[in-house]
Amino acid sequence: MIDVGTGSGDHAAILSVLARDVIGVERVEAFASRASETLAALGYRKSRIIVGDGSVGYARGAPCDGIVVGAGGAPRVSISLRDQLADGGRISFPSERSITKELMVIRATQSIRRVATRDPSYGSCATRLVPANAETQWR
Repeated sequence: MIDVGTGSGDHAAILSVLARDVIGVERVEAFASRASETLAALGYRKSRIIVGDGSVGYARGAPCDGIVVGAGGAPRVSISLRDQLADGGRISFPSERSITKELMVIRATQSIRRVATRDPSYGSCATRLVPANAETQWR
């Protein structure tokens, strides 16, 4: 599981209860350091936080079953993140397709090349999250 935009580590803590292991990717070094310390102090041993551009994920951890994007406003999921999903894996991300933001879930499927499509079994809902600030600008 990859947690993009780890921030304080709250999502990483929750995900570590549900997943085998969690890699949190946080671009702000001070946040990553604090989240690592807090998770260790609270006994969340299955979470590891790294400093990096979350829009490119964590290729060394691929393929993974799930990616949670916590920072919002990206118009679409980056190709880098989609490529890191295992077949059937899902990405939850806030998409800014218009004035409002939607929380969407997409599922990766394997054919000639990897494609990601919106998962119709999940609805979407309006949400407000921290704006994304990625070096790759979610291309």
